[in-house]
Amino acid sequence: MRDRIYSVILFFVAVAVLIGILKVLNWVPAAMQEGLPSKYASLEEVKSRLNLHAVYSPSYYPQGLRWPPVLIMAQTKPNLLILQEYTQQNSNSISLIIAQTSGNAALPDLPVKMSKKTEEVPFDLKGRSAMLEVGICKPSGQCSRVTWEEGNFRIMLIMTAPPSEAVKLADSMIAS
Repeated sequence: MRDRIYSVILFFVAVAVLIGILKVLNWVPAAMQEGLPSKYASLEEVKSRLNLHAVYSPSYYPQGLRWPPVLIMAQTKPNLLILQEYTQQNSNSISLIIAQTSGNAALPDLPVKMSKKTEEVPFDLKGRSAMLEVGICKPSGQCSRVTWEEGNFRIMLIMTAPPSEAVKLADSMIAS
């Protein structure tokens, strides 16, 4: 009888140790990968998980643009990069991409790219020097790109829309 009780106790101790080991093994990759490129469900999650003070997003959204973003990807290593992708309400095609970077963060291959620049105009955006580029994007046609410095960050937005919409969107960017 004693041997049986001892075996049951030993079994439960072994199970508890095994559960503890599995929990540690599950935690280690997440701790090691903190700051590497990951997808997030919201901008608030990006701020809290990566301990960021400012994540920029527009307060104005043109009609036909679907909210929330279909993709939010962020990293802090080696440099900060936050990408937001938005689609049109009437289709699943990406029509707006907003990138917030620091340092020399390189942008990954984006689904909206300007293949031919037809015009480039510097302009004043709330007291900051900005650049508006207009051109042709693959595969959708006309697109506009606005880039500027916001504190320690570089913000770039590219959208398949006329330049007036891109400038309105850029003008509405706020830190959350």
